Amino acid sequence: MIRAVDSKEIPQVADMFIEFMFELKVISGDSYFDFDQIVKSDIINYLVDFLNCDTGVIYCSTDNRDQIAGFIVGMEKDCFLPLSKVKKIGYIEALYVKNAFRRKGIAKELEEMLLNYFRGRELEYIELNLLTNNDQAKGFWSSCDYFAFREQYRKHL
Repeated sequence: MIRAVDSKEIPQVADMFIEFMFELKVISGDSYFDFDQIVKSDIINYLVDFLNCDTGVIYCSTDNRDQIAGFIVGMEKDCFLPLSKVKKIGYIEALYVKNAFRRKGIAKELEEMLLNYFRGRELEYIELNLLTNNDQAKGFWSSCDYFAFREQYRKHL
């Protein structure tokens, strides 16, 4: 079942968010993700901010025992290009599904729920970032009709 996250579930979502960050650390192999631990209370505060603002939302998918199998975090934000006629966009902050629940359509259902949320806010575009070498994420987002429209570069000093 896909639904909005309840505030009492934030600690469970925070645990999954931490799993997500450690997976990204492994996928990236990059010192940018160089952390030994993540403070759970910081992630809880970050997620609570989404619940308390009027432009963000967190949806989850639960199994038949009400355990969270996956989540998606999205928000409305300003378009990166100030001169654009498009002023606001939907932004997908994070999408994560536990390994045991992958390849069951949960990520797609979560994306659809967030898509409907953004449609309800009359937004025209949804954007997200992903790691260049995360082929699984690229395949998933491409299958949902997302496409690369800009690239971000960086230099380590």
